[in-house]
This record gives sequence, C-alpha cells and structure tokens, in this order.
Amino acid sequence: MNFAAPQWFWALLALPAVAGLFLWGRRRRRRLLESFAAPEVLPRLLPEPRPWAGLLREALLLAALFFLVLALVRPQWGTVSRNVQRRGLDIMLVVDVSRSMQAEDIAPSRMVRARHEIGAFLEDAEGDRVGLIGFAGEARTLCPLTVDYGAVRLFVDELDPDEFVQGTDVAGALERAGAAMPPQNSRYQIVVLVSDGEEHDARALEAAEALAKRGITLYSVGIGSAGGVPIPVGGPGAKRYKKDARGEVVTTRLNEALLSAIAEKGHGRYYHAGPDDFELRRVLDDIRDRERRAIDSDLYEQMVERYQIPLALALFFLALEALAPAATAARKRRAGE
Repeated sequence: MNFAAPQWFWALLALPAVAGLFLWGRRRRRRLLESFAAPEVLPRLLPEPRPWAGLLREALLLAALFFLVLALVRPQWGTVSRNVQRRGLDIMLVVDVSRSMQAEDIAPSRMVRARHEIGAFLEDAEGDRVGLIGFAGEARTLCPLTVDYGAVRLFVDELDPDEFVQGTDVAGALERAGAAMPPQNSRYQIVVLVSDGEEHDARALEAAEALAKRGITLYSVGIGSAGGVPIPVGGPGAKRYKKDARGEVVTTRLNEALLSAIAEKGHGRYYHAGPDDFELRRVLDDIRDRERRAIDSDLYEQMVERYQIPLALALFFLALEALAPAATAARKRRAGE
C-alpha cells in the first residue's frame, strides 16, 4: 500500500481533540443544568436522558472524521498499465552570441535576424518544452525548458554580445545543453545549435557525440555567408569595424564544414540560413515533424487511487449519525401529573 499525501496523517491528531471537546461539552452542560435547578427537580423539568444515544452519535462522528482524513491521505494499492502517447518534445535552443553574430551579411544582422526568427517559431510552438542557452566564450542557461513561450521570448529579445565574455565555446554550450535536459526520455530531446561556426575547436565534435550517445538529437543551423564580412563595432549600422592588433579589419565567415560535422556527430542535420532563405521557423518545424513521426506510445505502471473507499465510509457514518436516536426522549406522563 502507498499513500500519495501522507502529510495529512497529521490531521489524525484532531481526533483526540474532538473527543475531548465532546467530553467537555457534556460536563459543562451538566454544570449549567445544576446551576439552573436543584438535582431532584431536573428530572421533572427535562426530557428523559439517553446517555448511550449521545455516546453513539459522538462515536459515529469520530469514525466519519477518521475515514475523511484517510481519504485525504489518498491510499493507493494495485497497479494499472496505461499506454501514454507522448505529444511534445524538449527543444533546447543554443544560440551563438559572439561578436561575429553582429555581422551584417544577413540584414539587419545575424543576431537580430536570429532573434526575430526564433520569436516567430515560438509563436507557432504547441506542446513542446523550449529552453534557451546563450554562449560566446562562456555558456549560460538563460531559460530552462518550459512551455511558457512568452518567458523564452523575453530572454531571446535580450540576447546581446555585450553581456557575455567573448570567444566561442560551443563545446561548453553543448555540455550545458545536455545537463539542462532531464535524464529520462532522451529520444524526445533535441538540441538546436544556431551559430556561424567561428572559432570552434575539436571539443565541439566530442560534445556532440556525447549527446548522441545519450539519445539526444543535435541539429545545427549555420547563419551567415561563406565570404568574409567585417564585424561592426557598436551594433548594426555602425561605421566602425573590429580590427586586429595590426589595425586590419577582422572578417567573419560561415564555417559550414564544422557545423555539418557537428550535426553528423549528433545524429541530426545541418541547415544553412543564408541571406535570402533564413527561415528558422520552417527549419524547426521540419525537425519537430520528423521527430514526432518516431514517437510511439509508452507503457506506464500507475498505482490505483483508493481514496473513494474511505470517503464512502465517511459519508456512511455521517448518514448513520443523522439517523441515530436523539440524546433525549420525551418523558411519558404518569397518571396524576
């Protein structure tokens, strides 16, 4: 036997208190009657007492209270097998927030367009839990898995390279994404990496392979163009560009080879988001549709709730209490009275 809400056992402490209240009430009533009239006169003034009837009613009330508490504890025994159809996925969005994402080869910039497209995807999301990790030289879990898409959107809108230590540690971001996923049902879990592929080291492939071993599918979305473009300093539309130590303008280009290899290691797909075909909503919808086709019913063993039995007994004793004889009965008149 199992109890789903054992904390309600504390309510059983009320039973002695209620019994004591009944006893105190009888004694107080006796004292009030004795102060009203002499003991030898009371039998002539009051109905004939039935002490046993009063005790019976009190016992029935205590029994009803006991079984009511037992119903609140929710006893469970026996199991039933249920086929449960999983309808949603766990999707962790891992978004690059490095300086190179400010490049303007995709108008108005890679970062602004990524925020817009992720927001559009969230508007169509139904039933999936979505989380958000931002990364540059460090990775942060900005929003854990949730169905509150409005909260995710707030964090997406706040993605800003100025808030992160710069660099590109995709391996650390993928490791954090794996840690943010629950340990069970990994076949329903997806990581989507949105990046331009700049400055990734070989550890990213190892991190992707580790996710695949857990059963988590990894997709990568490459954003940008293969041709080198300068990195604005100060945000989109800035007239100044990032320069190296020699004073030369630094350019950034999409590293499709590495992002494709990451997706392959993660048993997923690579998608290219170019200047004219960046449709992250369509990409993520394709991913969800593909993964949902592989979802089937799972068999779960569930304890059977038995609170109905003590609840029915509580109602039964309450009904008996209502039908029980009164504690007093009308006194029969004697001849001559």
